[in-house]
Formats: sequence, C-alpha cells, structure tokens
Amino acid sequence: MLQAAKQVFQQAIPGLLDLNTIEQPTPDSLALLFYKFAQVFWHTRHFGIHNLESLHPRLGRGAPLTRSMRGTGKAFAFIAKLLHCFLCLFGSNIRVSGHSLQLCQLLLECHTIRADALRFAATFGATPLGNRSPPFALGPHTADLLEEFGFEYDSSLFGHDEPYRPRVPTVGGGLRDFVELPVSWELDDAPYFLFNFFPHMSGMATPAQVLEIWKAEFEGSYRAGGCFLLVVHPFCIGRYPRIAMLDELITWIKGFPNVWFGNHLEVAREWRRGQEAAGLWDAPQEL
Repeated sequence: MLQAAKQVFQQAIPGLLDLNTIEQPTPDSLALLFYKFAQVFWHTRHFGIHNLESLHPRLGRGAPLTRSMRGTGKAFAFIAKLLHCFLCLFGSNIRVSGHSLQLCQLLLECHTIRADALRFAATFGATPLGNRSPPFALGPHTADLLEEFGFEYDSSLFGHDEPYRPRVPTVGGGLRDFVELPVSWELDDAPYFLFNFFPHMSGMATPAQVLEIWKAEFEGSYRAGGCFLLVVHPFCIGRYPRIAMLDELITWIKGFPNVWFGNHLEVAREWRRGQEAAGLWDAPQEL
C-alpha cells in the first residue's frame, strides 16, 4: 500500500518530497506522506489563500505576510503566476522555503538553494534574500550557503524571543552575517489548528483560545519593545472562523500606539541598522 501511495504522490508532486526516505508503513510515515500532499493541495486550491489575500490589503503595502514558494517545475510556475500579481500589488516580501523535510548533504543543499534562487529570479525579477527551513532547523552547511548567496535573514530557529545574530551550526561558533528572525511554536498556527497527526500538535483548538494566547504574547512583546512574529499557513488559518480571529487580532494590535507592521526583510534590515548604529553588530551577543 505504501509503495502504491508513494508512486501516486510522486507523480502528483514530483521533487517535493524525497519519498524514498519513507521505507516502512508506520503511522508516522503515512501521516507525513498524506500531510505533505494535503499541504500542497490546500496551498494551491483551498480558499485559505483567498481569505488571506482579502485580509492583507487592510494592513497596507509591505504588510508582514511573507510568501514562501514550494514545489518544482510546472507546479512552481503555476503557483508563482497566481501569486505574482498579489506580490506586486501589496509589496510582500518573498523568501525561499525549502521543498524537502530532509536536511540535505552539502552538494544537494547547495543545488537546492541555487535552484530555488534561480526560480525566484526568473519569476519575480529579484533575488530572494530570506530563508525559512521547513523543519525549523538548519543543516550543517545551511548558514555557509546563506552567506554565500547573500541572504540577509533566516527565520528558522528558536534561539531568542527577539531578532539576533546567530552562531550556527555550532554553539559558540562565529557570528553569522545575517539576521535571525526567531520563530516559536506559541506563535505558529499549525500546532493549534492541524489535526493531531503527531504528538506535538494538539490540534483543533478554538479560535478564541488562540486569540487569547496571541494577545498575551503581543502584550509581552509590546512591553519589551520587541518583535511579534506570527507564522500562519493558508490551509490552517484560512478557514472562516480562524481568518476572522486573525482579523480581530490585527485590528486589536493596530489600536496600540507606535506599532510598526513590517515584512521580514524590513524587520531584519531595521534591526541590523540599529545594531550597527549602536556599535553592537560585531560585539559578542549573550542570548
């Protein structure tokens, strides 16, 4: 059964996931297989994208809705065409978000990043300057490659509540020449709203519960003068009650004085500018 399913999914989404790494038909492997297919399907066809796009203009040009592109070949070109007008109209920042959950070896990882960058350049006329890793982790060579390709930020790590200059892949290593915009499970919609395929995803929370958590998280960031970074997915947040909750949250946040909505690249550049102006960019950083 697993082999037949792998053939079907590989034909439907070629190159998206290295299905050969799934050998035994365990519940987790089957869940991963169906989850990845559902993810692509909902990204391209579910009304979640439409709902997010209808909400986005209210935030103004350059609002913090970062688009990640997954897929290869025709699938990538198709999705890119759908998003191209949206990106041009509303000034969203785009970033590379890898298309495999497997951390690659150096040559394969280098090829993957270069291929993604070329696709972005061909489609959008610009080079991607930000990265997010699908498993929220960097491989042993990722940081070197991000610097080599001129990336200005990564948003894959959990090392702090605020932007920072990372030391990866080893603890105590040299400071990297890009900004890390840290993620957190508390500010990611997937653990709250995805069906419980995996133990770390509670799933099926009510929008009211998540709104309460996100409001408390924002108030903490606001008191600290910090960065509030949500990670949302069209196939999670895009359902009607959830997108209404996100709309309510944004309206509530806009009621606070001196709040700036910026995309990932704008935030990374602003944080680095402040660090350089204060003479702190090259100083040792305690996390």
